[in-house]
Formats: sequence, structure tokens, C-alpha cells
Amino acid sequence: MIRTLASLFVAAALLMVGSGCDAITDATTVDVPIDIKVYPQSINPTIPQIDEDCVDLNTIKDYADNKDMIEGGSLQRITFQITDLQDPSFNPSTAVLRTLDLTLEFDASYGDSKVYNLGSFTDLAFATAYGAPMTVPVTDDAKAVITKILAGREKFCVKASYGPLTSGPASASFLKGALIMTVKFEASVL
Repeated sequence: MIRTLASLFVAAALLMVGSGCDAITDATTVDVPIDIKVYPQSINPTIPQIDEDCVDLNTIKDYADNKDMIEGGSLQRITFQITDLQDPSFNPSTAVLRTLDLTLEFDASYGDSKVYNLGSFTDLAFATAYGAPMTVPVTDDAKAVITKILAGREKFCVKASYGPLTSGPASASFLKGALIMTVKFEASVL
């Protein structure tokens, strides 16, 4: 995707330079948003529950194909949603989670054992988390994560920690969440 954008950008720049316009001649980078998706899930969870999913950015084609051209980037947004819930022992339309914490840990090979807080919710209506993607307020830790990714830390795990329900312990046969971090990468086109 970035290489295609780069080719189009270079062609447009050459056309404009050839026609006497120099407005684009100083541009050497293009912003490319990439969604990093993780899906923490569990079979037969008992809430409270911690679910985890890990990712290697090299498995994301747009990132892997162009990582040598990436010069910078910034976190645009984080969203989270419970996307699948099967056979709950509670009523999801009335249940309330005391807490929902979203954290990230880098692969141990980087020597960084810090747990980065991506975002937290308290007294969250389960139906809100299950109904549609929620915007997660961006924390300083989340911004630090992007800086570390840009420095080459491409493997990490995200955990969704579902606190107890206000009504007490609960269970289900399956629980799956979806966390999406949209990062605007800055890539060199020349």
C-alpha cells in the first residue's frame, strides 16, 4: 500500500515539477494509517478474567513490506469492543463490569518487563462494551508504546482484564474482545 502511494506521489510530483509547479517538490514523506488489531479471547471464562492476544507486526503486510521506509508515527486512536459472548451466566444487557483494564507488554526478548496501561474503564455497562467499539482515552503509556514500536519493538501482547461484575462472579462458554490501535506511520517515499 505504501509503495503504491509512493509511486503515485512521485508521479504526481514529477508531473507538477514538469509543468512549472513546485509546491510538492519538498515533500518526501507520506502519512499512512495502519490498524494494529488484537483479539483477546477465552474459552469457558469465569469473570473476573484476563484474556490475552499477541501480535508480531511483521505479520501485517503493509507494515512488513514497508517498515524500512517508516521514519516516524503517532497513535491516532484506540478502540475496544467485546465482539463475541456465548452462553453467559449473567444478563449482558443489565450487567456492570467494575473494571476493564487494557494493557500491553512487549516480548521478553526486548528486556522490558513494564506493563503499559493502554486504557481503563470503571463501572462499565457490559452492554456498552458489547454493543459497539468504544473509544479508549489515549494514555501517556499508550503514546510511549508507539515510540517503542518505532524503535523496533514489533512483538507484543495485549491483555483485557475484565474486573468482577457488580453482581458477583459470572461465566460464559466463550468471550472475545477486539482492540484496534490506529497508528499513522510516516514513511519516506524517496
